[in-house]
Amino acid sequence: MTTPTDADSQLTRETRVLRKRLERVVADMALLERLKEDNEQRLRVVISEKDAANAELSRLAEELAEARANALDQSENKSRFLVHMSHEIRTPLNGIIGLVELLADTGVSASQQELVRMLSVACDNLMAIVNDVLDLAAVEADALSLSREVYEPRRVLEEVGDILALKAEERGIRLITHVVPGVPARVHGDAGRVRQILVNLATNAIKFTSSGRVLVRVWWEPRMSAIADEGDRNKRLWLVFDVEDTGPGIPEHRLGSVFEPFTRDPGDAGGAGLGLSIAKRFAHAMGGALEVQSEPGRGSVFRCRLPGLVAEARGQALSVPRDTVIVALVGDRAQALALGADMRTLNADVHLANSLAEVEERVLRQAAAGKPVSAVVVDTQEVGLRAPDVLLDLAEHPPLIALTSLRQRMSLSTTKDVGWTTALTWPVRIDALAACLASAGLDMTTADGLSAATEHRHVAHELSVAPQATAPAGRVLIVEDDPINRRLAVRLLEKRNIPFDVAQDGGEAVDYASERTYSLILMDCRMPVMDGFEATRQIRRGGLNHRTPIVALTANAVVSERRNCLDAGMNEVLGKPIRSELLYEAIGLWSARRLEA
Repeated sequence: MTTPTDADSQLTRETRVLRKRLERVVADMALLERLKEDNEQRLRVVISEKDAANAELSRLAEELAEARANALDQSENKSRFLVHMSHEIRTPLNGIIGLVELLADTGVSASQQELVRMLSVACDNLMAIVNDVLDLAAVEADALSLSREVYEPRRVLEEVGDILALKAEERGIRLITHVVPGVPARVHGDAGRVRQILVNLATNAIKFTSSGRVLVRVWWEPRMSAIADEGDRNKRLWLVFDVEDTGPGIPEHRLGSVFEPFTRDPGDAGGAGLGLSIAKRFAHAMGGALEVQSEPGRGSVFRCRLPGLVAEARGQALSVPRDTVIVALVGDRAQALALGADMRTLNADVHLANSLAEVEERVLRQAAAGKPVSAVVVDTQEVGLRAPDVLLDLAEHPPLIALTSLRQRMSLSTTKDVGWTTALTWPVRIDALAACLASAGLDMTTADGLSAATEHRHVAHELSVAPQATAPAGRVLIVEDDPINRRLAVRLLEKRNIPFDVAQDGGEAVDYASERTYSLILMDCRMPVMDGFEATRQIRRGGLNHRTPIVALTANAVVSERRNCLDAGMNEVLGKPIRSELLYEAIGLWSARRLEA
């Protein structure tokens, strides 16, 4: 049995064990308390660091917002500077170039005429350099704004042709525009930038091409990898613009530097070497690319590929009757293909001939089959300015349309005097082609069958009128603050005996417009007191001239200026320096529309 001593010993041992366990518990609790204090201290440090980080982030956000605001202000200031400098530089240049043009018409001697011509060329080169430098500055200053609008690729190409036709003719080369069948009628994009790219490329091509042609062509290819986040994938495409020339080509060692700014060919007598660089930067800004292919002695092709989204077609397409047969004799193969494509767009059955004998054979064969040829188009570079006798001698020859240059067309006082029914100039506009076909007796109709012959015969009549017949049947209001440019406009109107009034700012223009009806208003844009935009808006609000055409005269090289003019209510924009032929054409066109209104 257990003795009391043994029991006491057992109790003592258990007590010691419990005491040790209690000591360990106390030690663990003390450790936990220390850990708790350490964690609380760390948490306070983390919270403090978080508060400091948040404060730093807030400070950085404020600095970033301030920097962004400053950058926007600087960008806006640079844009305003570009607009201002564009106006300030181009305004006196406009006066100089206009005065040189007037001087050339004052009966100067042959030696003086040569000096005037050289002065005109120097002014043109200076203006080209100014424009290029301003465009490059806009890109470098991130002041390049892109618009997203619906435009017609065909119209852009035709506008490029209108701008450069005389320049190409002065070089003795043919300028051709070609819309490949299948190109959408309307697409989304920036028409102004596309036009500027093509003008730069075509101007460069014309400069270095001494014989042959320059072809500006547009075609398309699908964008297979496009993500259809804005509509049907099938509506997304690449618009491909080619500018192809028959010039000397570019040596292989120079191909890598043609797009570098301020890089000029040794044979380039003018310009700053910026046109191609600007075109490439514009293409990249629009999400596209610009590249060149060339071979010495075989010419060059500059290819610009731009993304596009097909827009809904509007308007009514013109067409000729289903059984229309047209035979064309065109020497240049590219011109023949472009003209044939345009005629097929108008729903005509086209036959391209290689000789007058082939034309005659086709006319006789069609007549024998009871399906006579509706019209014959003949290139005057193939047969001269007079219609060919081999066709005139036919018992019943079809209407004969001369395809000719602008200057040759102007030398024909009336086409009928030399056997032609009417004349068509290159580069060919499809509306002018339709007008010629209407003038030749074809009934132009729209897709729904409505007759459009009357409208197009009116256009054809305009084409057959001598260029001098542009005086309006009414008075013109000139609004111009610069005294030299004002005097230049006055002299140009005086040369055509066009009655006019002169306002020196927009406020005077509004006063004149409230007192007398005008057939046309020529409106400068940037003027003191009241600018042309506000003056136009006030005139459009009502009164005697709320429907009078207003043509803007602007020295600004910024592409968005045209959009600003149209938004203000102006009908057309003429850039300075004002070319007399363009001014007279605008006066004749818009004055006629005022009378029709």
